[in-house]
Amino acid sequence: MARDSRPSRWTDGITLAGVAVRHGVRYVGVMWLSPCRFNLPLTDNGGQPIPAKVIIELQRELLQEFGGFTIHPTSQGRWQTREGRLYQETVVTYEVAVPEGKIPALREIVVRLGRQLGQLAIYFDAPPPSVQIIDLSGPATPAGGISDEPRQSKTTPRRRKKDRPQG
Repeated sequence: MARDSRPSRWTDGITLAGVAVRHGVRYVGVMWLSPCRFNLPLTDNGGQPIPAKVIIELQRELLQEFGGFTIHPTSQGRWQTREGRLYQETVVTYEVAVPEGKIPALREIVVRLGRQLGQLAIYFDAPPPSVQIIDLSGPATPAGGISDEPRQSKTTPRRRKKDRPQG
């Protein structure tokens, strides 16, 4: 199947192999993504809440650039500086599945956000690609995937009255 003519920054330079749909662009192939995670503290280093507009802008940028994200429940984090100062904070973990070539773009967003919030450090994890987005919008194939082929009609003949078991 051919790619739509509409451009998509999300898929630039990606080798694909099943059906992947992202931002309205349909591809044939399996797309492997890296499940990147970063922690966003809910307060700054002075204990003041992070402004809602900063969070809204982050989410808007993640949607625009990568097509989606997951926010995991809050958790408590602790870390210690080289000088020995202990920080304890409530964080929200964001997970963004991105093509391996887009990891630097996500890292730059996280670094920019950390600097904007006056953070001394920020947790960022970018493991090797291990995630697939499985398109379930089409008819199922025998292997459980999706096929763009029309489904075959059932051709089993109906039983006639004389073929029914006696009973």
